[in-house]
Amino acid sequence: HGNRTVPWLVDTVAGAQISNSDEIIFYLGAVHVPRMSGSSRERAEALLRRTAASMEWEERLSQMGHWCQGWAYFYINNPSNRFHPGAIRLLWGLEETRIPFLDRLAAILLWHPLVKWIATMGFSFSNESHAAIEERIRSLFDDVDAALQKSGDRFIMGDELTYIDITFAGLWGVFLPSTTLSTVPVQWANGRFTSYERFLEKVQWPPEMAKFELELAARPCGRLIRRVFSDFRSAKL
Repeated sequence: HGNRTVPWLVDTVAGAQISNSDEIIFYLGAVHVPRMSGSSRERAEALLRRTAASMEWEERLSQMGHWCQGWAYFYINNPSNRFHPGAIRLLWGLEETRIPFLDRLAAILLWHPLVKWIATMGFSFSNESHAAIEERIRSLFDDVDAALQKSGDRFIMGDELTYIDITFAGLWGVFLPSTTLSTVPVQWANGRFTSYERFLEKVQWPPEMAKFELELAARPCGRLIRRVFSDFRSAKL
């Protein structure tokens, strides 16, 4: 829940506000699942259960979160290519009416002198660095594909959907814009951000990213991402 960031958990009963994906999962599992009962609690426990194997995936997907950001910024927020027009501004919500007007106005006014440069901090935009990141990403994709093959093309941890599948789909869904962002209604963020509708008609999407999307969509892990969005986007326990 929330207008400014995704994810954003607001617990009006306990007074908690959490914007970190991992912490949201831990909080739900520790605070709310024990209050549930019957089959709903069983499904919630299965979805959020942390094991040695799932915590290993947690660590790897946490690393991948930094990799995918660096990989994408190489194409759409890279000083050496003069900042690809349109895409990063739209993705950051500068046209999203759900974000308060003053926030958007401040971002627009500060975009050229400051904001677009802040996002580049901590990233290397060399070709060598990019190639190394992409190699690590593809290696982890191979491991997810192997896990899916082991489960009969079901889910990463086995027969049942878990938070690991959701985390993986959340990381890479945005980089399947034909599936998640350019649709009407938008699949990503449960359709809250209407400014993303027909995304690919509004921006110059780098051809390298379009090629990557086609390759990812054809892989087992890409099919998992699409399945999570199509089958579980609005599901309830």
